[in-house]
Amino acid sequence: MSNSKDLIPNGARPVMLTPFNTDRSIDWAGVDALVDYYATAVVAGIFTVCLSSEIYQMSPEERVELATRVAKRAAGRVPVIASAVAGSAPSEQADAVKAIADTGVTAVVLLPCLIADEGETNAVWRGRVEQVLAQTGTIPRAFTNARAPISAVLPLTIWAGPPAPAACCSTRTPATIST
Repeated sequence: MSNSKDLIPNGARPVMLTPFNTDRSIDWAGVDALVDYYATAVVAGIFTVCLSSEIYQMSPEERVELATRVAKRAAGRVPVIASAVAGSAPSEQADAVKAIADTGVTAVVLLPCLIADEGETNAVWRGRVEQVLAQTGTIPRAFTNARAPISAVLPLTIWAGPPAPAACCSTRTPATIST
């Protein structure tokens, strides 16, 4: 089994902006040019289908198509990670993870702010995460925080023992792990 350093080596991993045409369709030539630029610059990885990629402006099909295009264009020259974006139901999250994993990316990123709804407890969040992880098997996964639509502040105790009494999701803007 490989560890995270094998999948995504240390170094710069830029978030990939998505170029669009004036009609708001994805500019595929621009996507290809960006991937080639990053690969030539010898980055440690590319993070596509992320908040900077305008994920909330894309359909689920466009997100999968973008991840597929970036992974194919990178062609092993640089690792590619991409976000799975879905509703808070574990089955929706798991389906999104599987769809992105099937594109050929190196790893799939989950967004904590989409796993539990605002005001739900850490126990709800943790239960949903455990269900998603169980349903997605050995797919390499990671978490990153996003400020939209809500920000999840994840206490370290969420994995260390009983759930903390505070809610895990709020409209607060900090995107840090609290201690």
